[in-house]
Amino acid sequence: LLISEESLCDLNSRLSGSPLPMNRFRPNVVVRGCSAYAEDMWRTLLVGGSKFHVVKPCSRCKMTTTDQDSGFRGEEPLTTLSTYRRKEHVKAPCGDKVDVFFGQNICHEGPGSVAVGDRVLALWW
Repeated sequence: LLISEESLCDLNSRLSGSPLPMNRFRPNVVVRGCSAYAEDMWRTLLVGGSKFHVVKPCSRCKMTTTDQDSGFRGEEPLTTLSTYRRKEHVKAPCGDKVDVFFGQNICHEGPGSVAVGDRVLALWW
C-alpha cells in the first residue's frame, strides 16, 4: 500500500479533531515531495531498485477508525473521506459507490529490496 505524506496532510486538514498518524492506514510505502493524491495518477514506479505497479485504489475499512493507542473507535477518518474520496470522486475502477478510497495498492514486478530513504520515481502516470 502506497500513501503520500501530502495526502495524509490534506486529510488531516479536513478533520475537525486531532490529526491522524500515518500508521492508522498501515501503508508499506510512504512517499513525500509530491502533491496530495499524486499517487492516484501513478501507474508504475521505481522504489530504490525495485519496480512496482499501481494495481488499484485502496478501499478503506472500519479498522482505520480505531485509535491504536487507546482502542477507541470513532467515525473518522471514514466520515471525512466519504465527502471527497468515494468511487465517483476518485474514478475508482473497483468497489461500490459507498466505498471510500485512500492510498493505492501496489505490486512488485520481481525480486528486489526497498529501504527507508530510497528514492521514488514515478515512471508512468
